Amino acid sequence: MVVTCSNSIVQVKNDTQKTNNNDQTPTFPPLVSSYNEKIRPILDAVDKLRRMNITQEGIPLPTIVVVGDQSTGKSSVLESLAGISLPRGQEICTRVPLIMRLQHHPDDVPEYVLEYKDEKVKINGEHGISVAIDKATIEVAGNCKGVKNVPLTLVVKKKNVPDLTMVDLPGITRVPVGDQPKDIYEQVSGMIMEYIKPEESIILNVLPAIVDFTTCESICMSRLVDSTGERTLAVVTKCDISPDGLLEKVIANDVNIGLGYTCVRNRINDETYDEARFQEAQLFETHPLLSKIDSSMVGIPVLANKLVQIQSQIISKCLPDIVKKINERLIASISEFNKLPKTLTSAPDAMVALMQIVGSLKETLQRILIRGEFDQYEDDNQMHCNARLVEMLDEFSIELNTSIKFSEDFLVEEMKVLEEAKGIRLPNFLPHSVFLCLLQRKVNTISAMPVSFVDKVWSYLETVCVRVLIDCCDNYPQLLPSMRKATLYVMREKKVQFVERVVERIEMEKITDYTCDPEFTASYNKLMGYRSTFSSSVSNNYSTTTVEGYGNINIRHLYGVAANTRDQAFDLKMRMTAYWKIVLKRLVDWVALQLRFLIQKVVNEDIGKEMREVIVRGGGIEKILDELPSVTIKREKLQRSIGLLKESKEVIEEVIVIVAMATKFEIEKFNGNNFSLWKLKMKAILRTDKCLAAFSERPIEVTGDSKWDEMDGIAIANLHLALADGVLSSIEDKKSAKGIWDHLARFNALSDYLVFDDVASAILEEENRRNNREDRQTSSCHVEDLVVTRGMSMELAPVGVTITRNVARTSEDGNDVCCEATVANERRKRFADLKGEITKEAKASVALHSPSHRVAVTWHQKLGHMSKQGIKILIERNLLPGLTKVSLPFCEHCVINKKHRLKFKTSISKSVYVLELVHSDVWCTQSRRSLMCFKFTKRALNLILERRSSNRVAERMNRTLLERARAMLVTTSLGKSFWAEAVNTACYVINRSPSTAVELTAPMEM
Repeated sequence: MVVTCSNSIVQVKNDTQKTNNNDQTPTFPPLVSSYNEKIRPILDAVDKLRRMNITQEGIPLPTIVVVGDQSTGKSSVLESLAGISLPRGQEICTRVPLIMRLQHHPDDVPEYVLEYKDEKVKINGEHGISVAIDKATIEVAGNCKGVKNVPLTLVVKKKNVPDLTMVDLPGITRVPVGDQPKDIYEQVSGMIMEYIKPEESIILNVLPAIVDFTTCESICMSRLVDSTGERTLAVVTKCDISPDGLLEKVIANDVNIGLGYTCVRNRINDETYDEARFQEAQLFETHPLLSKIDSSMVGIPVLANKLVQIQSQIISKCLPDIVKKINERLIASISEFNKLPKTLTSAPDAMVALMQIVGSLKETLQRILIRGEFDQYEDDNQMHCNARLVEMLDEFSIELNTSIKFSEDFLVEEMKVLEEAKGIRLPNFLPHSVFLCLLQRKVNTISAMPVSFVDKVWSYLETVCVRVLIDCCDNYPQLLPSMRKATLYVMREKKVQFVERVVERIEMEKITDYTCDPEFTASYNKLMGYRSTFSSSVSNNYSTTTVEGYGNINIRHLYGVAANTRDQAFDLKMRMTAYWKIVLKRLVDWVALQLRFLIQKVVNEDIGKEMREVIVRGGGIEKILDELPSVTIKREKLQRSIGLLKESKEVIEEVIVIVAMATKFEIEKFNGNNFSLWKLKMKAILRTDKCLAAFSERPIEVTGDSKWDEMDGIAIANLHLALADGVLSSIEDKKSAKGIWDHLARFNALSDYLVFDDVASAILEEENRRNNREDRQTSSCHVEDLVVTRGMSMELAPVGVTITRNVARTSEDGNDVCCEATVANERRKRFADLKGEITKEAKASVALHSPSHRVAVTWHQKLGHMSKQGIKILIERNLLPGLTKVSLPFCEHCVINKKHRLKFKTSISKSVYVLELVHSDVWCTQSRRSLMCFKFTKRALNLILERRSSNRVAERMNRTLLERARAMLVTTSLGKSFWAEAVNTACYVINRSPSTAVELTAPMEM
């Protein structure tokens, strides 16, 4: 088949030719030839991601979506672009989304496969495509004319066809006909919006020439999601039917189609592909009206070329975002996977997990119930336990103090008690039983309040404990019922104990009226000071009088009472008032102390003990070994997701390398900086020289040593030329390209962090400039202008103007303040990313203006007083900015804080001469003799493995931690309260420092 335009040759299947005096040159269909000439590597990579179904991870991909009204010729446009035949007809043909996936196939014989639901149908020959699609549509959507959003996927494998996906959607139907559902319009509209809404979709809007473009429903839908029209292309069909006014329509652009119009003529009846293209060319060349339309706006070949260019721009725009989303999703998936419970395979592992749960529960309860910390539940006020408990105690105190209601009959109750307490004894003496009787009455009135308080506060504590338990058992929900039962059992046992003690306390208050609080005497004397005023008011027949604590009281009923009785009753009343304040205060204080004591017992002792017993008794070990199906499914899903995302990331990296091969750039000699960017460029060079395979193990198909040695030699030569002298000297002993590459990757992979979206943006931007004819002559910005740094990127313009992207903070003098890098993998953190270190970017090199020894001392202190040898190794790896040599003065902090003394100050031995005193430990004490006068002994030796006392290296490392922690505290003049932070910092530094035990690499790198 041949693509034809004006002044070219067309070849049709019946072997007839129509020539215009040009040489016959066979070509591919329009879409194929355009792809082969343009950005096929990037498009192939994008469609490979689509075949991998990366969209299921929420990462949209660029897609060509064909939309339009019913019977506008959508499918015909699609088949003209792809060169295959699709179902055609007068009524609705496309009732389900048809995803047409084109794949390159090396064989001359094409393959066609139709996929839907879980079935794959192999189609024999192009003539069977329409039949297979019709049959699958009926199976999916039924025999009626309704639609269904269940896509069919047509896989077309043909030679020289790029990997590309196009989607044909059902046409918009406003009025249901026949057995179509009444909401057919809503169903189709919703389906179309779902496909065209993503920013990555190219909307191929098919419009018939016979309608007014402004009234087309598909145009209205497109403008809802693409108001600027930047990703909408209008294709005008049926131009031969209604040519009048078409030129004015496409030039006026009343509907704001940002990507312009293309007028086409589709196949009619049984026309072949070549015949249709010939007729199309003749139509737009000879028709009196259509020939006036510019040649850049007519024909399927023009549409194919324009579509490729448009999708190229969309991909160039979207690819960095795709890479960014892949990285973000990968980090999130790994983080979520790490939060899953560890797979337990044995009883010891299960026991360790159980102890961790119990320990976590205990620690959390200690923090929120005992220490009063609530950072773990900062946004949940109900979990701020100390504050809530204090509120309950305050409410309890207020309730007690307001529980006694003052009677209108002042002193009546006291006088009745005095009357009943009369006996044969001297008058004017106040019996103790009278006061005790009144006290018991008052205590009885409040006896239910402390019990009610216990119920309230303990219900709150149970809720808190269960909430914390649920959080701790999140990874092992199968243990939650038994552990919840154990928790509630302990809490209820303590509640019963609390209630019993409260009842006992109430009984104590009834039995004994005693206090040593001096406040009682002071308060009693103050109240008795009102007795003279009270007596005077009664004698003068006042109706009311005022007493502190009681306010204005009625005393009319006391006119006829004897003065002696009245005075005794007043004394009894004031004595009870003063003592009652002590009783209530003492009760609240005691309840608070008991509450605190029982919480301590529950958290520190009872709850952990009970849980361990319940778990062991109730088969908790076996339960935890049986992982829940939901957790297993989630684990497998995350594993698949991580694998898919990693593979997708590799695909993107590969296409960046391929595009970089076609991009003009220079590669600087690698001196230890920007390894990731240097690696990317180096791979492009080696791929061009066809020796990139030398970095991997020798393939089986390479049988001859000479061929492999030649390729390896070329790779080694390229590497030697691209390495600075300092780096080159470190790989002198490496005899193969793979050995050199592995060595460089091992020591430099962690030193830099490639910002993929920046690199992809630069490469694709350069590629677009090269494809753009207007910019080819003026393009002077190359990939080497891109400087990739830790967590930020800078692009240097040719005139020296610096364009910064993603820079966190910039100081006034131009120095960038590098924040501590946030990396998903903890192993990627190094001291080159230390927070607060001032660096200046100049093609990733750093220069400090401080004296060398001062910089060395600063690094020595920041690295936890690291040794000179360790700093030297870090300098050799270019990990200490601004430091080229080690020049450490005497550090008194190291000497003072790392020295040790003997445990005993003086020796008790008085020996002077050699061998004057000999200590010989050859036997232990013998306690008994046998019948035959032989001595015997029995010794039991218990060895506990994996303890630091059994490992001298671990003992020395513990000592090193303490030494470095002391040195850092003394250097910074911090107190002992920072001891824990100092030890943690020392541990962090040591784990990331070179160690001779692991060949001068950091333990975190292993």
